[in-house]
Amino acid sequence: MDSRPRGPSLPRRIHVFVSLTAVVALFVVFGQWHVAYADASGSYHSSTSWPVVFVHGLSQTNSGVSCSGTWGTAKSYLQGSHSINGQSLSWSGTLRTVGFYYADTSCDASLYNWSSHCHGYYDSSIGNNNESIRHLGCEFAWYVYLTWSQYGQSIQAVSHSMGGLIVRYALYGTAHKLGGVFPPVLYIQDSVTFSTPHGGVPAGSSLIACGNCVEGQEMTSGSGFMNEMYNSAQNPQGGGWGTDWTMIGGRAFYQLGCDYVSYGEATYMNLGHKSYFTSPCYSHGGYLTDTNDASDAHIYWCDGCATVPSSWNYWGGAPHSLHHMFYALYLSSW
Repeated sequence: MDSRPRGPSLPRRIHVFVSLTAVVALFVVFGQWHVAYADASGSYHSSTSWPVVFVHGLSQTNSGVSCSGTWGTAKSYLQGSHSINGQSLSWSGTLRTVGFYYADTSCDASLYNWSSHCHGYYDSSIGNNNESIRHLGCEFAWYVYLTWSQYGQSIQAVSHSMGGLIVRYALYGTAHKLGGVFPPVLYIQDSVTFSTPHGGVPAGSSLIACGNCVEGQEMTSGSGFMNEMYNSAQNPQGGGWGTDWTMIGGRAFYQLGCDYVSYGEATYMNLGHKSYFTSPCYSHGGYLTDTNDASDAHIYWCDGCATVPSSWNYWGGAPHSLHHMFYALYLSSW
């Protein structure tokens, strides 16, 4: 399999190297160097035992989202056996889905149950698509904190579409103690986003997507929410070692692709790992159902690069979307 280097941004690599306060052990796996670290409060730790939390995206009609329908394939995929740098691995950690609309079904947790912690913070229209992403980020932060972070347990987050903005805002709000309502700390070691509009969506999209709902308006490029993301929430980090971001997207229809979100929008955040697929040609939800383990996908990628990369690297033997997710959740470099 082709070797694609992945890892923390250059500043983080320097920080880890210079601090040397955590024990870092280097080991060789099939001819490649990797880094093994301590626990969530120290440095990056490659393990299939971390809990994984899945966050869905926008409900266009307020009819709710089926968590099992959205994430069932991805969860089953992680629990299956797959080759990761020559090792046969399956995920043993808890896999949890979260919903946030009253009409959501088959979700393991509902974020509105944590809304009391975010009282007065953009808290109108709870449970439908007129609820602010800011409030959802606050609820998600408290869910993660009270379930895991307060005990020093790190988690992994996998998000689709708007769900990635919820996770991003949760980390940003916690780090900056916004409104005095966010928890003390979040431990999220990896955050993987599929087709999340980190760069916003074109003007007018919210009218088409959800009848101009609040969440659609907030995701529109140039909105107050997206400007806050651009200016203050670039690559937000959790506590301990921090958070390793992987942004996955594809080409939009107007780029002769199959997604609603363009690759520029899906990867529009500073640093982290950015990848966009040209083959397979994924629809907006298609990333979540491709269980193919062949190494024949075509992607463009860059690591630790600017919000708008000056150049992309081509890889013609890449893993498909869910295999790509497994790599991103297990390793900081591969």
